[in-house]
Amino acid sequence: MAKQPVQQDEWDTESGLPDDLDAWINRAYFGFNPLYMDGKVPLLIWECESAHYDNLSVVWAIGTGWVVMRDGASVEHEKGKKRFVNTSLYGRLIERMKDLGVDMSQYGSPREAATWDGLGFHLIREEIEFKGAVDRGILVERGGKTVHLMPTVFLGVKKDEKVEIPPVVEEKLVQLAKASPTVKQFQIGAMKIPEVQSNEQLREQVLDTGATGFYERARKQ
Repeated sequence: MAKQPVQQDEWDTESGLPDDLDAWINRAYFGFNPLYMDGKVPLLIWECESAHYDNLSVVWAIGTGWVVMRDGASVEHEKGKKRFVNTSLYGRLIERMKDLGVDMSQYGSPREAATWDGLGFHLIREEIEFKGAVDRGILVERGGKTVHLMPTVFLGVKKDEKVEIPPVVEEKLVQLAKASPTVKQFQIGAMKIPEVQSNEQLREQVLDTGATGFYERARKQ
């Protein structure tokens, strides 16, 4: 049987890791991941929606001295600093937003996780070098380099479907949100309301801890 030649790139291999994809941030929060630096480094964590990958999570180390506040909704620096260092992964993300021409100030503070909720980006894996990392004993086996998903195109803000809420129920939820010091307390109370239990879209709004969630929107009223 005669051999059939194919394109040379059919013999290329890949890492199998997420790459070259569109992703929308469903939820962003600050926290820790035991698989990243033994869970000792504070991170900004994106939980993303992508057509080709289920449960896509992208993490950004935010640097030292930052304390996670409000169940991951924000961070504060132990020395009162307001800016992130540009050598951290998060700092590089912030600088990338400037490179892409994205005015992030219109969406909120970099110290508030909800700032990222609903935003979409095209992501590509890029090699990142951390100068001086080897001397500090970091990424020694990789020569101070790592590969990370980085935004290359800003896709805008995802439009949410409007949730119809009966006025009486909405007023009850607004008052509950304003009386609840934490989103968890609000959610516990809200999930006891029959109209919330029976409405899937409304439940999603109640359980959303980001800027588009009911709690954050009601607290701003």
